[in-house]
Amino acid sequence: MIDAAILSLVGAVVFFVGWHFGVSSTRLRAVLVDRFGEKGFAGLFSLVSLAGLVWIIVAYRAAPVIWLWGRPEWAVWLVIVAMPVALTMIFGVGPKNTLGPMSPVTRHPMFWGMVLWASVHIAANGDVASIILFGGMGLLALLGTFAIDAKTRRRDPDGWASLVATTSNLPLVALIDGRTTLSAKALAKPFALAMGAYVVITLLHHFVFGLKLPIYGG
Repeated sequence: MIDAAILSLVGAVVFFVGWHFGVSSTRLRAVLVDRFGEKGFAGLFSLVSLAGLVWIIVAYRAAPVIWLWGRPEWAVWLVIVAMPVALTMIFGVGPKNTLGPMSPVTRHPMFWGMVLWASVHIAANGDVASIILFGGMGLLALLGTFAIDAKTRRRDPDGWASLVATTSNLPLVALIDGRTTLSAKALAKPFALAMGAYVVITLLHHFVFGLKLPIYGG
């Protein structure tokens, strides 16, 4: 029999992912904007998203630990090494999540940073609840890159053609192809923000998530 907390976590992740795609990728968004206005819609979307996130956290903390491959030490170190990269990508967006300093790497740096975050945490947390949680978040971010591309292509075909000429969805492809260049100076701010966040996260990781990272002797 499947544990009730696991079922609750599945429900929470499905709700969170479904809410984002069910609103942002369908005509429901336009209906809600017409009904509540842009600011009202933004408030409603944020409120429901926050409720879904709280549900996920509560269900995850209540879920039993059902190991599949355990918590290999090499994977924990992979998280430690990969997270500065993931956080730099997440912080490397422009105002209101527009293209920013990380756009030469990918036109969706925040989403790909989340994919990296989710992937390494799946490797380092080989239990059922973690796979459900990080798998759902990673899938949401990955599918989000394609959903935004499709929306941009549909709304502005000419702008889309110009965008594709100098950027790529898959990280590093445009750089490897020589379609764009990456400025180290432009990365200074997101990297500094990322490292500040990284220090705070690693210091609080044990208190929030119950796991002391090995760089602090755990």
